[in-house]
Amino acid sequence: MKSAIALLFLVRSTAAYNNGVMQKPPMGWQTWCSVGPCGVDHCFDGQIRAMADTLVKSGMKDLGYDHIVLDDCWHPSRDEKTGELVPFARFFPDGMVPVIDYLHNLGIKFGLYTSVGDVTCHGGWSPGSLGHFKQDANTFAKWGVDYVKVDYCGKGDDPSGHQNLSRAMNATGRPMALELCRGPYQNEDHWGYAPEFAQGWRATGDHHDEFSSVIQQVNAVKGKGSWSGPYGYAYLDMMMTGGQGCESQGTGGKGESGHWNWTVPEHCPGMTDAQYRTEASLYVIVSSPMMIGTDLRLMTPIMKELLLNEEAIAINQDYMATPGDAVEACTNSVFAAAPSPPAPAVCSVTLGTQVSKSHCTAGTTFGCTNGTDTMWVTDGCRGVFTCNGVENVHCGHDGDRASHCACTSGPGPSPPSGLDGDVWVRKLTNGNFAVAVPNWGNAAAELSFCLDSIGWTGGATANVRNVWNKTDLGVVHGKYTATVAAGDTLLLTLSK
Repeated sequence: MKSAIALLFLVRSTAAYNNGVMQKPPMGWQTWCSVGPCGVDHCFDGQIRAMADTLVKSGMKDLGYDHIVLDDCWHPSRDEKTGELVPFARFFPDGMVPVIDYLHNLGIKFGLYTSVGDVTCHGGWSPGSLGHFKQDANTFAKWGVDYVKVDYCGKGDDPSGHQNLSRAMNATGRPMALELCRGPYQNEDHWGYAPEFAQGWRATGDHHDEFSSVIQQVNAVKGKGSWSGPYGYAYLDMMMTGGQGCESQGTGGKGESGHWNWTVPEHCPGMTDAQYRTEASLYVIVSSPMMIGTDLRLMTPIMKELLLNEEAIAINQDYMATPGDAVEACTNSVFAAAPSPPAPAVCSVTLGTQVSKSHCTAGTTFGCTNGTDTMWVTDGCRGVFTCNGVENVHCGHDGDRASHCACTSGPGPSPPSGLDGDVWVRKLTNGNFAVAVPNWGNAAAELSFCLDSIGWTGGATANVRNVWNKTDLGVVHGKYTATVAAGDTLLLTLSK
């Protein structure tokens, strides 16, 4: 266990590509789950300006939320003569440059989305950058783009597309951050080629407004904290804090004929406040970029608690500290965490909800691999599946190459009172520790961690502070114990 703790506090072992941007994990807002449920992917000139105004007037920009990134929602086409990208006229009637200029005048950075394949992931509505990497990079630079999210959809999706787009962007001379959305790097040691070409990379699939999705995101970075650092961060995708948008905001579906009303902000939460607190706590500890995917114009109490907390932001933005990771809470405990059940010899997967235009057919466009907790999709199938008995497994791909998804479930119900499991720990540059104590289960539980087990260097005692409540909890001697509500997480700092 001592070796695991030592690894937790190592500096990043693989240098990230440094083009002058993303020394710290970026903070801001992305569009994907703001108007309508996640995946509607419609965004608008007026909406982007209104969100920028909100970041400034609410004080969020001063706290560090200084990015606005469009997802697969601006739905460009290509000019028939020049081949340049042109935003969907109904959404951006004056083009993209006036919107970008508006944001820049407020001190906010602007980002947008493309794909390495021939189409993007929203049912193939929009063209990807395949065959146009140099042209699109030059267009983005000409417009004043600061951040590009590149997805992995369409025919021709290949790691070379990540490399070609990165080189083309840097050849423009304009510093732009590159975020990789998906690709083979997700299953490779130290994130494979990602740190050589990008400043940020998604650790796993899309994040949805469901607690099972939070668990999937967190599991994807467990044991990999030291793989991120300045100029290169694993990203847990957009935060769902406060709740995604609502079906009632639109009519006509997600396609070109759909009409979605951005003018009145709404939330239809898929998680409890406690579960949103767990989401935020883990994003903070692992130093994930903190991009909010919900409507900031309607700030609910839990959004204010979690998004405006200066102490939590300071932990997340401590870029010289190795991102946090999971450690055993008490190594000398007579109890052991229950091991994960073995994968079944014969796997099973069924389709719950199809979300792609392409048809999903069992055994042809989706299936699973015997002896593993992994499923696959291909030929454009995207949906929500039940895999090896695990519900709400989101898996999809809009290209002709297979994608693999983990049949990820939570650690199960809370262990009985008195049992110790994993906690997530980050040693900060000032010598303090940040500790997240999550209860992944369905009932309140008494949870503990031992100072010596988590690598605490301050001796047998530590001063404990609750970050979310902003209260000092006194001095702990050897072992800290508290009751944590179902789905909730304590976010603490320890100091000498």
